Amino acid sequence: MAVNTKHRPCLPDLVIDQILRSLPTKAAVRMSFLSKQWEGVWSLLPSLDFDEGSHPDHYYHHNHVVDSENLLRHKRFVNNILAKYLEYRQKDEKKDVLDKLKIRMCSLFFVSSTSLKSLELNHCTAKNVIVHEAVNLESFTFVSAHFPLDLIVLNQSDNLKYINIHAQHLQTITLFGCHESVKATIDTPNLLSLQFNGYVSYSKVCVKAPNLRGASIALWDVWDEELCTIDGPWKHFPALRDFLKEFGFLESLLLSVPDFKALIFPENFRKTFSSPLPNLRNFSILLSNPPTEATDMYDLRESFGWIAPSANVIMFKGSPGMVLVAQLHMVFEGP
Repeated sequence: MAVNTKHRPCLPDLVIDQILRSLPTKAAVRMSFLSKQWEGVWSLLPSLDFDEGSHPDHYYHHNHVVDSENLLRHKRFVNNILAKYLEYRQKDEKKDVLDKLKIRMCSLFFVSSTSLKSLELNHCTAKNVIVHEAVNLESFTFVSAHFPLDLIVLNQSDNLKYINIHAQHLQTITLFGCHESVKATIDTPNLLSLQFNGYVSYSKVCVKAPNLRGASIALWDVWDEELCTIDGPWKHFPALRDFLKEFGFLESLLLSVPDFKALIFPENFRKTFSSPLPNLRNFSILLSNPPTEATDMYDLRESFGWIAPSANVIMFKGSPGMVLVAQLHMVFEGP
């Protein structure tokens, strides 16, 4: 039976929108070639999905050699679609409408957005992944089992609530600013360096990085002595101990806090719970307001002796986070 290709029926815009929302980006783009009515409609969608479910081995030959031709074909497709997306958005004078980006395989990755809420990268070949000032980003997922990766930076994404990083070969993570109640899972067997700058009072961080030996941590939590009792509503000390315990395997730690009193764990608390950093050897503390009274100095030393009983402790004065700011400057500007 012959098919009439000259007179295709027009569908309501709402129907077209629902059809395209249910498809991966590649299929949605192909559908746009059906008629002029469909052209460019996919660029109005709030989500770009380049993850078509391919197993990472899809990009390898049987002898574990990277299938460069297949990988390059996918990279070109992603780059072309992203360029076309931006072209359509600029043409329609609509900007920052992307709500979710899901991608598998990319050569390098940098994103800055005021509208992106969810970002998922699977089996990415980029050496560096940098998310900068994605102010509405709520969820970041990165999964890679095969490819070497030097660095992930999540910078000034203050609404970031969920972080999931599973990367076999990742070496460095920098988290500079996130939501005050972030939930983070970091599973990185070969991680060598970690910098964290944010809140811990309401956060839950799980770190599996057996080769990590040193870290830099700057806490932003505002100290309130009236609320920070062991049974207080803020429950600062249990939260801080649980956070530090995730780094119990470290040998060296640089810790920055806005108030030295945030590190004076109550005596009854120290008697009840075990040390969070029993293996630490070098403990450097950056304080913006070092203690001046003898009693405060004594209490602080006692608390340090419980936090890291085997460590050599060094205190020095400085604004919280200044060390991490310098590290981020190196990340973005280069040495």
